[in-house]
Amino acid sequence: CRDVEIDEERLGIMKNMVDQCRVEGGIFLVAPEHRLSLENKQKELHISSQYLLSGELDSLISGFPWRDILDESDEMLHHRYQLIYAVGSVSSL
Repeated sequence: CRDVEIDEERLGIMKNMVDQCRVEGGIFLVAPEHRLSLENKQKELHISSQYLLSGELDSLISGFPWRDILDESDEMLHHRYQLIYAVGSVSSL
């Protein structure tokens, strides 16, 4: 998700999908890491001074009720599957 460039057109498509889902009483099934990646994309847009897109994406994310459902949680929560979500560009240490 973070490699995907989000512009006004794509954000509009996402909003329309969410609105249609609400009207029809549907649900979105997404993996928790994809939702977290979308939240990090919002932060990345804010850091890169794209405040309008960042704000619109934030309102889309925060305006939708999220529920994480874990199947076989003992295996999924094992430390070898923990992911680190970096924000920003790469820099030398």
